[in-house]
Amino acid sequence: MINETLLITGLALAVYPIASIMKLIVNEKNQGLKKKVMASEKIDDMIDEMIDNISNICGVNKELLLSPSRKREIAIPRQILTYFLIYKFNIGMYVPLYKIGLVLNRHHATLIYSKKSVEMGLEVNDKLILGLFNNVYNSLSHKDKQYYNVKHNTNQL
Repeated sequence: MINETLLITGLALAVYPIASIMKLIVNEKNQGLKKKVMASEKIDDMIDEMIDNISNICGVNKELLLSPSRKREIAIPRQILTYFLIYKFNIGMYVPLYKIGLVLNRHHATLIYSKKSVEMGLEVNDKLILGLFNNVYNSLSHKDKQYYNVKHNTNQL
C-alpha cells in the first residue's frame, strides 16, 4: 500500500499515475467492506448456532423460542438465551444490542430486562432458571465459558 505521507507530500504522484492511486484506494476500501460483511455473517451464524443449541437443551422449539409467547416455559428459556447472547456477543464481541434484538424480534430494552431477570433468578436460586442455566452453561465449550465468568462466579453453579 502507498504510504499516506507520500500522498500528502505529492511524491506518490511522481511515481504512480493518479488512476493507479485511485484504484489502490478503492480496492483497500472494498477489502475493508468485505471483511466487515464476512464478520457480520460469521456472527449471525454463531448466533443461530447458539439459538439452536439452547433450543435443544431447553426442549423448546426454535420457532416458539423466537415467538412472542409469554408462557413461562417459553419465556424463561428465551431469557436465558438472551442472557448468553448478551454476554457473548454484546459484552464479549461488542455486537450492538439492537442487532441481537433483530435476531430475537425483541427491543433492546426487552433484552436488558431479560438479562436482569436471569441474574435475579440466579441470585434467588429460582429452580427453573438455575436448572436451565446450568444445563446451558455446562454444554458450552471452555472457550465460550470465558464470556460468562465476567459476571457470575460459576463455582456456585
